[in-house]
This record gives sequence, structure tokens and C-alpha cells, in this order.
Amino acid sequence: MSELAGWQIKCIKCKADMIQPEGSNSRFCKLCTHKKDKSQRERANAKRQLIRTKKLIPEYYRKDCPICERNFKTTFKNKVYCTKKCQVKAGQVEKYLERAQSKLTKCEDRIVKVNKIYELKMIKLQEQIDYFNKHEEIKRAKMEANYNRLNNAYLLKTSIK
Repeated sequence: MSELAGWQIKCIKCKADMIQPEGSNSRFCKLCTHKKDKSQRERANAKRQLIRTKKLIPEYYRKDCPICERNFKTTFKNKVYCTKKCQVKAGQVEKYLERAQSKLTKCEDRIVKVNKIYELKMIKLQEQIDYFNKHEEIKRAKMEANYNRLNNAYLLKTSIK
């Protein structure tokens, strides 16, 4: 009896005649409603299966952090930095670059200064070596002359016999 109370309308999907009960805004017949619900259930089930498999077997990406140059593994495709600390450092790269540049110039200046100091020391040491070698060279020349004189005398003595 309650089905008779209503209006005779056509289903907007399959165009079949149906009775719309009073107090209802349904425009689909029961068959179309069931088909619609079934397709929605199938899509929802497929989506749930996809989510389950994604949770069970996540896809990992291997990335290199541009700040600390460490290799890290992530499940996010667009992740760039390995940690929050590296992400903060990325904003301060200019400051770190200036500091590194100043440290590098200071180090180069120290190397130049040490080289100058040791160059002076090496010059003094070379002068000392030259002075010592000069006197030793004179002694060697005298000893060589004496050896040649004695050798000539020995040869002369042996040739006379």
C-alpha cells in the first residue's frame, strides 16, 4: 500500500517506469541503485587493495643529500634533504660559503708566510753549508795535491829500481 502512495516516474538512468514513494527524492530504480552501489563497492575495494599493497610493499627512492652528500632512502619522491638539519642548512649556504672562503684565504696566507720563513731559513742554511763546504773543499784540494805528490814520488822510486 505504501508503494502505491507516490508518483509514477521514469528512472533517469534506464528510463524504466517506477513509483517514487512520497517523502523520497530517489530518481533511480532499485536495479540501477544496486548496480551503482556495486560499481562503487568495486572501486572502493580496488582502492583499498592499492592502499594495502602500498603499505605492505612501499616503494623506496635512493637520494643524495646536496648539503652533507649522504645517500639516503625515502618513500617520498620529492624529498631532497636527508634531515631537517640539512634543510635548515640549505637556507644558510651563502653564510657557510663566505666562512669557508675566508678560512681558505687565511690558510693560504699562513702557507705563504711559513714558506717565506722557511725560505729564509733555507737560505741561511745554504750559506752555512757553502761556508763549510768551501773550507772542506780547500782541505780536500790540499790533501789531493799531497797524495799526488806522494804517488809521484813512489812511482819515481819504483821506476828507479
